[in-house]
Amino acid sequence: MTEEPEAKESFDRAYVEELRSESKGYRLKLRDTEAAVEALNAKLAKFENQNKSELERLMEEKSSLEKVNSELHASLEVQAVNAAITAEALKYEVIDIEAVKALLNRGDLSFENGQVAGVEKALKSLFKEKPYLLKEPTPPPTAGVGGPPLDSPKSVDDMFLKTLKSIQIE
Repeated sequence: MTEEPEAKESFDRAYVEELRSESKGYRLKLRDTEAAVEALNAKLAKFENQNKSELERLMEEKSSLEKVNSELHASLEVQAVNAAITAEALKYEVIDIEAVKALLNRGDLSFENGQVAGVEKALKSLFKEKPYLLKEPTPPPTAGVGGPPLDSPKSVDDMFLKTLKSIQIE
């Protein structure tokens, strides 16, 4: 068995220089590409952080607006209840509307869809317990049987006759 000497392949210098130059170009291109990828990753991270902070800001703004909304809703409810109490109390001859508002049991009232329910029932209950909140009813003057005659004249002629009667000398 004879061994053949391994033949060494050799390439001419220009070809090797060309391959090395090509390899160098690929290495430089790879380094530039990796740098560009790193720069893009940095930009992406910055953008994500910016969006994240924007999201956090929007979430804070949302919670702030929800708080303002609930405060306005509560204020609206108080105003609607007060308006409903006032409107219903005007049907009665109330002495002091503020006292009625303060003494009224608001637990009997309900506020749904912008409407207040139970005001009439609560007012009747309050007036039953505290009748001094209502003015004493005065009966209207009547000119009928059993009542005193009306003193007011009905026409200009009646007024003139009344005046003449009062100035007649007896």
